[in-house]
Amino acid sequence: MIHLIFYDDECPFCQRCVVYIKKIDKGAIFDYASLTSLTANKVLVGKKGFLKRLNTLILVENYQEAHPRFWIRSKGVF
Repeated sequence: MIHLIFYDDECPFCQRCVVYIKKIDKGAIFDYASLTSLTANKVLVGKKGFLKRLNTLILVENYQEAHPRFWIRSKGVF
């Protein structure tokens, strides 16, 4: 089960969060992509409301499955 974290690559807080998560992610269960990436455009199709605020983190739980769950802001961080 792999999860995807989208982050604002210009936001210092988001960048620090990604660095921290990478450090503690011993099972390598997270992938990472910028909110401005092609991956974001592909995965977040139909979810453009998420992209109105690019200064956030978005967690896509089980993003390779048929029914991924989307978590934004603090819910995504937790």
